[in-house]
Amino acid sequence: MLVDENNIPVKDFLIYCKNDLEMKTALTDESGMFVIHGVDSGVYKISGQKKNYARLEEREFLFTDRSKIFCCQVESIEGAFKSVEELIMRGEKKNAEGLLNQLYYDKKSPQEAVVLVYQFFLSEKSREKKKLTSALRKIGKVEGVDYTQYADSLEDLIYEE
Repeated sequence: MLVDENNIPVKDFLIYCKNDLEMKTALTDESGMFVIHGVDSGVYKISGQKKNYARLEEREFLFTDRSKIFCCQVESIEGAFKSVEELIMRGEKKNAEGLLNQLYYDKKSPQEAVVLVYQFFLSEKSREKKKLTSALRKIGKVEGVDYTQYADSLEDLIYEE
């Protein structure tokens, strides 16, 4: 079973199940449940992804009792953004960067823009900040928002430093 940070089931999360010999996949249903068919008992690594969620990082599971259910929890992108803000406020920059790197989202999307802005403020190097503003500028206009204006404002901050 797979749930989000509020323990709400996540539908259509792509699950990967692999061992040394094979890899199988499954999609979660509306109740967050998934079943991996045709696997022998043994140790498997489970991971997964869905757009606008943090990736389910690889975890090892021992499959021996097919009557047991295990539950995995992932963060929605909105929940992850809140967590990133909390981590930044506590001065845990590395943890914030790590969480941003786990997110899975469409390219040239508002979600990518938010990630780039967080990365900008987490970065301490002017060269990296310039790359991030360039990437933000490439997003252009999406859903009525012109991200080139945000990129210009962020670039002004670089030169003020």
